[in-house]
Amino acid sequence: MMNAAVRSVAQCPSRCLKGRYFAAQAQQHVSYSENEFPDRLEAPIITRTKAADVVVASKPQNDSKWEHRIIPSTRRISAERPAHIPPNVSIDSLEIPETKITTLSNGVRVGSMEIYSPVSTVGVLLDFGSRHELEQYTIPSTKKTVSTAGVNHLLELLAFNSTKNYSGMEIRNIFETLGGATFAQSSREQMMYCVDVLRPNVKEAFNLLGETVNSPIVQEMEVEEMKQVIMFQTMDMMPQVLMGEGLQLAAYGPMDGKLQQLGRPHFCTAEALPNLTAESVHAFREQHLVNNPEGIVVSGSGISHEALVELAEVNFGHMKSNKGDSANTTIPSIYTGGEYRLQTQPSPHSAKEEFTFIAVAFEVGGWHSLDLVPTCVLQTLLGGGSSFSAGGPGKGMYSRLYREILNRHRWAESAEAFTSFHSESGLWGISGSCPPQNSREMVTAITQQFDKLADEFVTDEELDRARNMLKCNVLTQLESRLILFEDIGRQILTYGKREDAVTMCAKIDAVTKEDIREVVRKAIQKPPTVSCVGVDISKVPDQKAATMTDETIPTTAPSVPDSAVDDVSPPENDANGAAANGKNKDNKREKELVPIEELYDLSKPIKKIDRPSKDEQNAAIAAIDEEIDALREERNVIQKKIDESMGKQKNTPIGRERDVLNKLKNRKGLMIEQKRQIRARLEIVKHKADQLIGQQKNARSSMKFTNLADIEKEITKLQRRQETCSMTLSEEKKLIKDIEALQASKRTAEELKTKQGDLDTIKDDRKAIQADLTAKDKEIDSIQKEIDAQSKILKDLVDKQSSQRGTVEDLVKQRDAIKGKIDDKFKEKNNLRIEFRDKTNDWFHNQRAIKAQRQMQYEEEKKRREEEKAAWLKKKEEEELAKTPYEEEMALCEYLADYLTKTYLTDSQAEEAKKAKEAQEKAKAEVVAVKDDPFAGFKAVSKKAEDEINYFGKGKGKKKPKAKKSSKAPTFSISLDLFDQFGLVSLNPPTSLDGVAASVDELKAKKQWYSEQPRGSVPTARDIRKANAEAAAKAQPKVGKTASKGKKGNFSISNEDFAPLGTGAITSGTGENFISK
Repeated sequence: MMNAAVRSVAQCPSRCLKGRYFAAQAQQHVSYSENEFPDRLEAPIITRTKAADVVVASKPQNDSKWEHRIIPSTRRISAERPAHIPPNVSIDSLEIPETKITTLSNGVRVGSMEIYSPVSTVGVLLDFGSRHELEQYTIPSTKKTVSTAGVNHLLELLAFNSTKNYSGMEIRNIFETLGGATFAQSSREQMMYCVDVLRPNVKEAFNLLGETVNSPIVQEMEVEEMKQVIMFQTMDMMPQVLMGEGLQLAAYGPMDGKLQQLGRPHFCTAEALPNLTAESVHAFREQHLVNNPEGIVVSGSGISHEALVELAEVNFGHMKSNKGDSANTTIPSIYTGGEYRLQTQPSPHSAKEEFTFIAVAFEVGGWHSLDLVPTCVLQTLLGGGSSFSAGGPGKGMYSRLYREILNRHRWAESAEAFTSFHSESGLWGISGSCPPQNSREMVTAITQQFDKLADEFVTDEELDRARNMLKCNVLTQLESRLILFEDIGRQILTYGKREDAVTMCAKIDAVTKEDIREVVRKAIQKPPTVSCVGVDISKVPDQKAATMTDETIPTTAPSVPDSAVDDVSPPENDANGAAANGKNKDNKREKELVPIEELYDLSKPIKKIDRPSKDEQNAAIAAIDEEIDALREERNVIQKKIDESMGKQKNTPIGRERDVLNKLKNRKGLMIEQKRQIRARLEIVKHKADQLIGQQKNARSSMKFTNLADIEKEITKLQRRQETCSMTLSEEKKLIKDIEALQASKRTAEELKTKQGDLDTIKDDRKAIQADLTAKDKEIDSIQKEIDAQSKILKDLVDKQSSQRGTVEDLVKQRDAIKGKIDDKFKEKNNLRIEFRDKTNDWFHNQRAIKAQRQMQYEEEKKRREEEKAAWLKKKEEEELAKTPYEEEMALCEYLADYLTKTYLTDSQAEEAKKAKEAQEKAKAEVVAVKDDPFAGFKAVSKKAEDEINYFGKGKGKKKPKAKKSSKAPTFSISLDLFDQFGLVSLNPPTSLDGVAASVDELKAKKQWYSEQPRGSVPTARDIRKANAEAAAKAQPKVGKTASKGKKGNFSISNEDFAPLGTGAITSGTGENFISK
C-alpha cells in the first residue's frame, strides 16, 4: 500500500507539498528483497530526473531549522521525442569540429570544441599551483601572517564541498541525480575543476561548478577532515612518488637559503600540515583567484561554443581584475642539479622483495621551448616500462630501454624515460628500479644510455617508430572527451591558443635525428640530478659518479666512455662543421668553435687525412678489458678470503650475529617512524582542541549566562514581567530585545554544549594517543637494550679473531696491489681513447677545412660571374641610352599612318596598275639581248599545263567567265591587333571610314610629339605591353576557373582566340612583326 502511495504522488505533479515530501520519505523506508522488485503489476515507466526535480532535505548554514527544497516532479520519456533532445540530422549539415576561443570583457577566456557527443565535459582551469605557495604570507586586509604551504593539495580534496547555497552532501546528491561525475586536480602550475555530465543537464552542472569555484564555504571541520586524509596519504605514499618529489627538489635546489618555486613539494608535507587552516585557504584564493579573471580558462568538449560562452558569462562575467602590484607571483626558477636520498623502512606487511628506485635527469626546455617536440619524440624513442608482463619482459616491445636494459639485465625490475615540463624549464631523464645490491649497475646502465644518445645518431628505424608511436598516442588520447577538454584548457592557459592535432603531427614528423642528438648534448652539458628511494640506498653512486660508465673507475683518472667517439661525422648540411663533434667531455669541447681559418690556410692545397679505424680502436680496448676482467677475478678471490677471515660472510658466526644486529636496528627504525606518525596525530588532536577551546572562550565572552537552566529561568522571568507589569513602549521593546538575545544565547549555549562534548572526545583521543606514544617509547627502549646486548656479543666474537689480523693485512696489501694494476689498465685505456679522439678530431677538422675551401672557391666563382653579369647589363644599358628616345613608338605611329592611308585613302586598282607598269619598265631595262638565241620563237609553257594537254587533249567545253574585278571602295574593318597597337601609343583607332583621315593626322602628330619628349618622361610601348601582360596574368586563374565549368564546344574566355580589349594578351600580327623588327 505504501508503494502505491509513493507511485501515485510521484506520477502526479499537482499533488500538495506535504504529499510529495511524504512520498520521498516513504520511498526511503520501502524494503526491497535481493531478487525481486516491489509489488508492481503495470509496465515500468522510464523517467528522467533533473537536479531541479529532487526533494532535498537540507540544513542551512546559518539557521538551525531544517527546510525542504521541493521542485516539480520528473519528466517522462514517451515514444515521442522530447523537446530537449535534438532531432537526427544528416552529417553533412553539421559543422566540422574545431576549437573556438572567446575572451570575455573581464579577461576570462572560453575555449571549446563541439564533437556532438551525448555527454559533455566542461570545467575551469586556473593559473596557480603548488609553486605559488608560501611558508609565510601576510593577508593585506588583516595584516595577519598565515602559511599557505600545502594549500593546493587541500583545495583538491575540498573541491565540490560546502558552498554558499549548498552543503557538500547536497552537491554530491545533485550530481548523482544529474548523471554526472566531478574531478579536481592540482599541479605545480595549474588547478583544474571538471564536470562530466549528460548534455541536457550541462547548465545545472556548470552552475554548481561555478558556485564551487566562486563561493565555497571552507569550514574548519571540513579542513580537519581533509587534513586527516592528507596525513594517511603521506604515510602510505608510493616510493615512485617520493622519488619524483625528491627529483624536483634536488633539480631546483634552494637559492640564498630559500626554496625555489619549482623546488617546492607538490604534496602537503607532515611538517606543513599543522599550519593549514581555513584562513590559509581563503588567503590563497584571495591572492590568486578572486581578483584574477585573466588567469581563468573555461573549457569544454561536446558542447556548443555559444552555450558555453553564455554559461561562462553568467558564472564568471562578474569578476573584476584588481591584481595590484603583486599580480605576478610566478618567479622563474633556476636549474641547479643535485642529489636526493631517502632511506625508507621495510614494510612489515609486505612479503615482496624491496626494490631501490633511482632516477637520473637533466634540464631541457619548458613549454615555450623549440626543443619541446624533439624531447617528446626522444622520450617515446627510449620508452621502457616494467619487466613484469604476461608475455615476458618487454612483451616484444622495440623501444630502446626494453631492448638494452630490461631484456638484457635480469635484475632490472623497471626502466622508463620520463619528462616534466614547466613554463621556464623542464626535466628529462630515465628512472629505474632494481634490488639494492644492483643499484650501481642500474646507474651505470642509465648513464650509458645518455652517452650513447650524445655520441651516436639514432637509427632511421627507431626514429620512424618513435614518431609514429607519438602521433598514435596523441591522436588516440584526443579521442577521449576528458583529455580533449583538458588539452584545450591547458593550451589556452599556457599559450593563449590551441594547436590542432594536424599541426602537432606535422611538428612531430619534422623532428630529425640531428634534433634528437642536439637536445641530448645540450642537456648533458649541465650537472645531472639524482634521486633514489629505498630500504638500502648505500650502493647508489653519488651525483658525480652518476655520469661515469664503470663502477671501478678511479677518481684520479676519469675515463671517457667508449661511445664518446663512436661517431664524429659532421652534419650533412653544415658547411663548416661548427655544430658537429660535440662529444668531447672535457675542456676540448670549446676547440670545435675555433674558426677553421686559424687551423688551416685555405688558400693552399689541403692534404686529405684518412679517418682512424674504429675497429682497431675497439680491438685494443677489448684486449685491455680482458686483462681488467682477469685482474678483477683475482681481486674477488682475495676479497673472499678477507671476508672469510673477518667474518663478513653470512654463514660464519660473526656474519650471523651481524645479521641479527641489522634486523634489530631495522625494527628500531620502524618503531621510530611509527612514533613520529603517532606524534603527528597528537599534534593534530592538540591543534583541534586548542581551536575548540578558543571558540568556547569567544562564545562565553559575549554571553551573560552560560547555563541553559539559568537562561530559561531568566527568559521566564522577563516574559512574566512583560505580561504582568505595565511599561512604556520603549521599555517593552527593550524587554523584547533582551528576550530575543537570551533566545540566541540559548542556541549558542547548545552549541557550546556540543563543542564541549567534542572537546571531551578529543581529550579522550589525546589520552589514548599519549598512551600509544608511551607504549611505543617503552618498545623502543626495550629493543635498544637488545641492540646493546647484541652489539656486545658481536664485539666479543670480533676480538676473538684478532690473531688473524696479520693474515688479513697481507691479503689487503695484495688486493690493493691488484687494484693499482687495474687503475693502470684504466689509465692505458683512457690514453688510447684520448689518442683516438685526437686523431678523430684532426680528421674532422680536415674535413671541415676541405668543405670550407670548396665553399670559398664556390663563392669566388659566384662573385666573378656576378661581376661579368653586371658588366654586360651596364653595356646593354649604354646601348639603350645611345638609341633615339621613343624610336619604336615613332616607327609604330608611321606604320599605322601608312597602313590606314594605303588601305582606305587611295585607289587600290590605279595603284596596282602603276606598280605593275613600273615593274615592267624596270624589268625591260634590266634585260640583256642575247645574240644567236637558240630558243628564239619558242613560247614558255608551264610543265603542269603541258602535261595536261598531252594527256587529256584540249578541252572542248565552254570557257568559264572570268570574275570581274570590283571597283567598289574597300569595306571598313578594324582587327583586334590594330586595337592593341593603337593602345600602345595611347590613341583610339577610327570607328568609321570617315574618321580614317583624322586618325592619320593624329598619328603624325603623335609621332612629332614623341620626337620632342625627353627619355623616360612618358611610358614606352614596351612598358605598356608589360603592364598589360601582368594584368592578364593576374586575371588568368579566375578565367581558367570559370572556363573549366563550361561544356565542351561552348564559348570560353580561356580560349587563345579571344583576349579582352586593351589587355595586350595577344600580340601576333602585322603590328607585332613590325615592332619586333
